[in-house]
Amino acid sequence: MTADIQEILIHCSTTPGSNNDRNRRLQRLVEKLPHSNALLQSAVREGMTGLLYQHLRKAGLLNRIPEPLRDRVEIEYYKIAGDNLRLLYELKIVQKALNRRDLPFRVLQGMALLDRYGDIGLRPMNDIDLWIMAEDHTRVEDLLVQLEYRKDRLYPGSYRKGTTKLDLRTHLFWADRIHSRRHLLAVDQEEIFRDSAGFVIDDCPARRLMPHDEVIYLTMHAIKHFAACLIWLVDLRLVTSGWTDAEWRQCLKRAAYMGQANIVSGALFLLRDLFGTTAAPIHPDRSGMPVLSSLQKYLLKQRKKSGALAEWAPLFLFEIDGGVKNRLHYQTEHLFPRPDVLRQVFPARRSGHRWLLYGMRFLQLYGKAIRSLTVR
Repeated sequence: MTADIQEILIHCSTTPGSNNDRNRRLQRLVEKLPHSNALLQSAVREGMTGLLYQHLRKAGLLNRIPEPLRDRVEIEYYKIAGDNLRLLYELKIVQKALNRRDLPFRVLQGMALLDRYGDIGLRPMNDIDLWIMAEDHTRVEDLLVQLEYRKDRLYPGSYRKGTTKLDLRTHLFWADRIHSRRHLLAVDQEEIFRDSAGFVIDDCPARRLMPHDEVIYLTMHAIKHFAACLIWLVDLRLVTSGWTDAEWRQCLKRAAYMGQANIVSGALFLLRDLFGTTAAPIHPDRSGMPVLSSLQKYLLKQRKKSGALAEWAPLFLFEIDGGVKNRLHYQTEHLFPRPDVLRQVFPARRSGHRWLLYGMRFLQLYGKAIRSLTVR
């Protein structure tokens, strides 16, 4: 992704409006583009197609770009809208069935953010993410089977019904898959589950994380996936829009209680580095925020520099509860997880011997290390 394309997508990281100065800036950026395919490809990869389309439309710039690009961006926008409508419909069916059986759940990630975007075609989603308590898992799974969902044999937490995918988890920080991630949370997760916020999904009441918990979760989710999609950081920007210094300090207090104080500084750093001070007016090294180390700052800067964090970034950005033993457990399992997880990483080798899988994992990590050292 070129610097000009990255700047266009970053420019589109707010909800579309009629700011004349911003629209003139977007016009200058679009007119500098030598060709169209790279912009669309980058927008799709970064989850930004819907926002790009609406920013161009509201700035009156759709006629300034080549017709093939205009048509393809518009098609992508309406495809996102259609896919989201289908997921909303399926979620309502699941939601009503869970409520009838008094099975509590929390909506996470894209579906929990959709109402904040204000336009169903802006935020692409591949699936429905639900968080439940472990003691309810069997009953919820039985219910999904009754609703004609089938468990994915490669990804046990995923269920499919036609083209709809539903991800079910029993741990907020993904210990279902990598067991040592339970050390990422210093408190009982049931407390976070209880302290949830009500909202409405297409006239149907539901619950999601409280705003501070949501910021902590969204930041950790982005870092876990190496911040490889810009839309995940746009989510974070949207949730924290208008936050004062006091609001950020409250979020820090909550994060420290959960055992992840550095995550708030990491969120501020990413927002400022990508979007500028308007997205995060408080400086991450001031106002009582935990000071990030030089290594942590270097790792976070890689998002803007190369489009993603390094594979090992979560090892240095997440805090581990319980001392050196738990940290070593987490680091080892993060780099070399169980064979059933490696079969998800290398699906073409799902029947391979465990030592073949670990050998492939070593070569994968070695290749990524070499590439990260050669990025300029």
